[in-house]
Amino acid sequence: MKKKTKNLLFLLAALVVVVGALALTTLLGGDKKEEAPAFVKQSVKLNEIEAENVVSLSFDGPNLSLDIIKEDDVWKRTDDKDFPLNQDYVDSMVKAVAGLTAVKKVTDEPADIAEFGLADPLNRVKITDSTGASFEVLVGERGPQGDGCFIKTADSNTIYLGNMALQTQYQYTETQMIAKLSTPTIEPAQITRILLEKPEGNFELSLEYGNELDSTGYCPWLIRQGFETVLPGNSDAVQAQVDNYATFPLGDALEYDCKDLSKYGLDPEHATKLTLTYYDMVDGDETDEIGNPIKVPEYHTFAINFGALNDTGFYNYVNLDGTSAVYYMKAETVTKMTELTPYDYVSKLPGLVNIQQVDNVTIEYQGKTHVMKLIRTETEKENDKGEKETEEETKYYFDNKEVTKDKFNEVYTPIIGVKSDGLVDPENVKENEEPVIKITYDRSSEGLDRVVSEIYNYNDNFGRISVNGLSYFRINVRDIENLINIFESSFN
Repeated sequence: MKKKTKNLLFLLAALVVVVGALALTTLLGGDKKEEAPAFVKQSVKLNEIEAENVVSLSFDGPNLSLDIIKEDDVWKRTDDKDFPLNQDYVDSMVKAVAGLTAVKKVTDEPADIAEFGLADPLNRVKITDSTGASFEVLVGERGPQGDGCFIKTADSNTIYLGNMALQTQYQYTETQMIAKLSTPTIEPAQITRILLEKPEGNFELSLEYGNELDSTGYCPWLIRQGFETVLPGNSDAVQAQVDNYATFPLGDALEYDCKDLSKYGLDPEHATKLTLTYYDMVDGDETDEIGNPIKVPEYHTFAINFGALNDTGFYNYVNLDGTSAVYYMKAETVTKMTELTPYDYVSKLPGLVNIQQVDNVTIEYQGKTHVMKLIRTETEKENDKGEKETEEETKYYFDNKEVTKDKFNEVYTPIIGVKSDGLVDPENVKENEEPVIKITYDRSSEGLDRVVSEIYNYNDNFGRISVNGLSYFRINVRDIENLINIFESSFN
């Protein structure tokens, strides 16, 4: 037992000695700083020029050499001051060099600067500020780890590792330096007119509320060009199409001042011209009850020309109407904007008439005549709060005999729901032909004109429908037979 106690005391004493030695070492070496490991990068600032004070930039890059000056806060080429320089690109070029800080110093005494790609540099950039201070840097090859590029100043052979922006910001071609003209961002719901002018003919859609062909109150779009006469448009189809005109994404420029647009298919004889009318809501002169300006529409027109496909077939040449700059635009985008089939935008329900506007309907077929009538009356009643309210009651009649609303609609819904199944060939339309079915909608109580829908034979498979003398559409012969069967079962 005594032996174990002695061993324990010996171990404790040894531990005290070790701890004391460590404490003494700490005290003696407490002010000593650790040296930075050799792999830590030590950045070096190479100039004190501020980007906003730079007034000139010269560079000799892999794809382009330019001398640029700033006049009235606008960057301009010294050799062509009308050239529309991309101001954002020039700003980025300046910021890449002004106040340049190298990632680290590589060597003060290179054996051969050619080893770093600096004997024949990839890029050479010089900036000068408003005080006359200047800085010039040469840009060489990418560093071995791909995290920067080798650089040196014009007045020293010291090699540094610089940011890759010194390479990437100066790789633009001359056409890429052309500033893109501004195009509008349009709210599709605020487009009121679409006009496509093509060599083979024009197509025009026009938004006109309360137009002469809208017998429903739900079809404000008209097709003004594309057929021999004005036709009612299909609002759902038009609304889907206007979504394609929200933006106009121009690609790279080819020329900023093209003298011969025909080589791109952009001359009037070959181009497709799109013109849009749209509006923005802006503050008007009048105010509301709390003094806020009342918004009013402000109308604008935008026109763009679409030319030929380029050699790849993936892009079209385009230019904004009234300018001579030529750009690329993706062919799929151009197709959505321009390849419209007029019939796709025509209302497919040529005989559609809003029942809320109708007083009576006269149906004539096979020597028979039947009249469908609606009689509306208004009565005043009190609601639960004791307030007077006006209620409208409608009664329905077949040949002066009252019928239910459902019975009335069993006839009315099919006669207004006859669908177009294509266009008729005017050469196959017979003159002075008697209609198979004639339907007249009287809307006099609403102060509206009559709508006369006439259905004729056309060929063995189709009939044709004429609405107020407008006869463009064919209908399936089975629809004609179905209507006659409905008349026979409902009126007899």
